[in-house]
Amino acid sequence: MKKIIAIPIIAFALLGSINGHTQRTPEDLAIITFYCFQENNLDSFYRLIPTVNEIRDAGGTAGVDTNSAGYKEFVAEYPSVIDRFKEQCIAIENDSARLHFSWTNSNLDSIEISERNIPMDNRDPNSKTVVVTILDIYFTSNNRLLRLTLGDANKYNGLWKPGNRIALSKP
Repeated sequence: MKKIIAIPIIAFALLGSINGHTQRTPEDLAIITFYCFQENNLDSFYRLIPTVNEIRDAGGTAGVDTNSAGYKEFVAEYPSVIDRFKEQCIAIENDSARLHFSWTNSNLDSIEISERNIPMDNRDPNSKTVVVTILDIYFTSNNRLLRLTLGDANKYNGLWKPGNRIALSKP
Protein backbone atom coordinates (compact mmCIF):
# COMPACT_ATOMS: atom_id res chain seq x y z
CA MET A 1 0.00 0.00 0.00
CA LYS A 2 2.86 2.41 0.70
CA LYS A 3 4.12 2.12 -2.89
CA ILE A 4 0.73 3.10 -4.26
CA ILE A 5 0.54 6.08 -1.93
CA ALA A 6 4.16 7.08 -2.46
CA ILE A 7 3.87 7.55 -6.22
CA PRO A 8 1.08 10.16 -6.02
CA ILE A 9 2.89 11.95 -3.19
CA ILE A 10 6.13 12.01 -5.18
CA ALA A 11 4.25 13.14 -8.27
CA PHE A 12 2.50 15.91 -6.36
CA ALA A 13 5.82 17.12 -4.98
CA LEU A 14 7.42 17.04 -8.41
CA LEU A 15 4.52 18.79 -10.11
CA GLY A 16 4.33 21.32 -7.30
CA SER A 17 7.88 22.38 -7.95
CA ILE A 18 8.00 21.99 -11.71
CA ASN A 19 10.01 25.19 -11.97
CA GLY A 20 13.07 23.01 -12.38
CA HIS A 21 14.24 22.37 -8.85
CA THR A 22 13.30 18.71 -8.93
CA GLN A 23 14.41 17.20 -12.23
CA ARG A 24 17.87 16.43 -10.90
CA THR A 25 17.76 12.87 -12.27
CA PRO A 26 16.42 11.32 -15.46
CA GLU A 27 13.86 9.48 -13.31
CA ASP A 28 12.55 12.81 -11.99
CA LEU A 29 12.06 14.06 -15.54
CA ALA A 30 10.30 10.84 -16.54
CA ILE A 31 7.90 11.03 -13.58
CA ILE A 32 7.13 14.70 -14.21
CA THR A 33 6.55 13.98 -17.90
CA PHE A 34 4.13 11.13 -17.19
CA TYR A 35 2.10 13.12 -14.69
CA CYS A 36 1.93 16.18 -16.96
CA PHE A 37 0.35 13.99 -19.64
CA GLN A 38 -1.87 12.17 -17.16
CA GLU A 39 -3.16 15.43 -15.69
CA ASN A 40 -3.48 17.07 -19.14
CA ASN A 41 -1.06 19.73 -17.92
CA LEU A 42 1.15 20.13 -20.98
CA ASP A 43 1.86 23.78 -20.21
CA SER A 44 3.83 22.64 -17.16
CA PHE A 45 5.70 20.12 -19.31
CA TYR A 46 6.52 22.83 -21.86
CA ARG A 47 8.21 24.86 -19.13
CA LEU A 48 10.81 22.09 -18.90
CA ILE A 49 11.93 22.54 -22.52
CA PRO A 50 15.43 24.04 -22.77
CA THR A 51 15.53 27.71 -23.70
CA VAL A 52 17.45 29.07 -26.68
CA ASN A 53 20.13 30.31 -24.28
CA GLU A 54 20.46 26.87 -22.68
CA ILE A 55 20.79 25.29 -26.12
CA ARG A 56 23.38 27.89 -27.13
CA ASP A 57 25.37 27.36 -23.92
CA ALA A 58 25.22 23.57 -24.24
CA GLY A 59 26.72 23.74 -27.71
CA GLY A 60 29.66 25.77 -26.44
CA THR A 61 30.17 23.40 -23.51
CA ALA A 62 30.12 20.40 -25.88
CA GLY A 63 32.91 21.94 -27.95
CA VAL A 64 30.79 22.88 -30.94
CA ASP A 65 31.95 25.78 -33.09
CA THR A 66 29.22 28.18 -32.04
CA ASN A 67 30.30 30.60 -34.76
CA SER A 68 29.69 28.12 -37.57
CA ALA A 69 26.88 28.84 -40.02
CA GLY A 70 25.28 25.45 -39.29
CA TYR A 71 25.17 26.05 -35.57
CA LYS A 72 23.82 29.58 -35.95
CA GLU A 73 21.14 28.20 -38.30
CA PHE A 74 20.22 25.53 -35.73
CA VAL A 75 19.86 28.09 -32.94
CA ALA A 76 17.82 30.39 -35.20
CA GLU A 77 15.47 27.52 -36.11
CA TYR A 78 15.15 26.25 -32.53
CA PRO A 79 11.87 28.12 -31.80
CA SER A 80 10.19 26.37 -34.74
CA VAL A 81 11.61 23.03 -33.51
CA ILE A 82 9.91 23.71 -30.17
CA ASP A 83 6.63 24.54 -31.91
CA ARG A 84 6.76 21.17 -33.72
CA PHE A 85 7.60 19.42 -30.43
CA LYS A 86 4.55 20.99 -28.79
CA GLU A 87 2.39 19.84 -31.71
CA GLN A 88 3.73 16.31 -31.20
CA CYS A 89 2.83 16.48 -27.50
CA ILE A 90 -0.73 17.55 -28.29
CA ALA A 91 -1.03 14.72 -30.82
CA ILE A 92 0.22 12.25 -28.19
CA GLU A 93 -2.29 13.60 -25.67
CA ASN A 94 -5.03 13.10 -28.28
CA ASP A 95 -3.79 9.64 -29.35
CA SER A 96 -5.53 8.12 -26.36
CA ALA A 97 -8.75 7.81 -28.39
CA ARG A 98 -6.99 6.08 -31.28
CA LEU A 99 -5.13 3.71 -28.97
CA HIS A 100 -8.20 3.12 -26.76
CA PHE A 101 -6.81 4.24 -23.44
CA SER A 102 -7.33 6.99 -20.91
CA TRP A 103 -4.49 9.19 -19.69
CA THR A 104 -6.54 10.02 -16.61
CA ASN A 105 -6.90 6.35 -15.67
CA SER A 106 -3.33 5.38 -16.52
CA ASN A 107 -0.79 4.23 -13.96
CA LEU A 108 2.97 4.63 -14.08
CA ASP A 109 4.53 1.18 -14.37
CA SER A 110 8.28 1.55 -14.86
CA ILE A 111 11.02 3.71 -16.33
CA GLU A 112 13.92 2.49 -18.45
CA ILE A 113 16.91 4.70 -19.09
CA SER A 114 19.48 4.19 -21.84
CA GLU A 115 22.09 6.30 -23.58
CA ARG A 116 23.39 6.64 -27.12
CA ASN A 117 25.88 8.77 -29.02
CA ILE A 118 24.48 10.90 -31.80
CA PRO A 119 26.37 13.18 -34.19
CA MET A 120 25.90 16.88 -33.61
CA ASP A 121 25.73 17.43 -37.36
CA ASN A 122 24.24 14.59 -39.43
CA ARG A 123 25.65 16.14 -42.60
CA ASP A 124 29.27 15.90 -41.39
CA PRO A 125 30.67 12.35 -41.06
CA ASN A 126 33.43 13.70 -38.80
CA SER A 127 30.99 15.54 -36.55
CA LYS A 128 31.49 15.44 -32.82
CA THR A 129 29.02 13.27 -30.98
CA VAL A 130 26.97 13.98 -27.93
CA VAL A 131 25.54 11.47 -25.49
CA VAL A 132 21.76 11.66 -25.18
CA THR A 133 19.60 9.90 -22.67
CA ILE A 134 16.51 8.00 -23.77
CA LEU A 135 13.70 7.69 -21.25
CA ASP A 136 11.14 4.96 -21.85
CA ILE A 137 8.19 5.58 -19.55
CA TYR A 138 5.97 2.49 -19.32
CA PHE A 139 2.43 2.87 -18.08
CA THR A 140 -0.78 0.89 -18.06
CA SER A 141 -4.28 1.94 -18.96
CA ASN A 142 -7.27 -0.35 -19.47
CA ASN A 143 -4.98 -3.32 -18.75
CA ARG A 144 -2.73 -2.35 -21.68
CA LEU A 145 0.95 -1.51 -21.47
CA LEU A 146 2.05 1.61 -23.36
CA ARG A 147 5.35 3.45 -23.70
CA LEU A 148 6.01 7.19 -23.79
CA THR A 149 9.57 7.85 -24.99
CA LEU A 150 11.66 10.97 -24.57
CA GLY A 151 14.29 10.28 -27.20
CA ASP A 152 16.91 12.85 -26.30
CA ALA A 153 16.77 14.07 -22.74
CA ASN A 154 19.80 15.97 -21.57
CA LYS A 155 21.16 17.83 -18.57
CA TYR A 156 21.23 21.63 -18.70
CA ASN A 157 22.73 23.53 -15.79
CA GLY A 158 22.28 20.53 -13.52
CA LEU A 159 18.63 19.87 -14.47
CA TRP A 160 17.27 17.17 -16.75
CA LYS A 161 15.14 18.46 -19.62
CA PRO A 162 13.42 16.93 -22.64
CA GLY A 163 14.89 17.26 -26.10
CA ASN A 164 12.70 17.47 -29.16
CA ARG A 165 11.98 13.76 -29.69
CA ILE A 166 8.90 12.28 -28.09
CA ALA A 167 6.79 9.29 -29.09
CA LEU A 168 3.94 7.16 -27.82
CA SER A 169 3.86 3.48 -28.74
CA LYS A 170 2.81 0.00 -27.76
CA PRO A 171 5.90 -1.90 -26.60
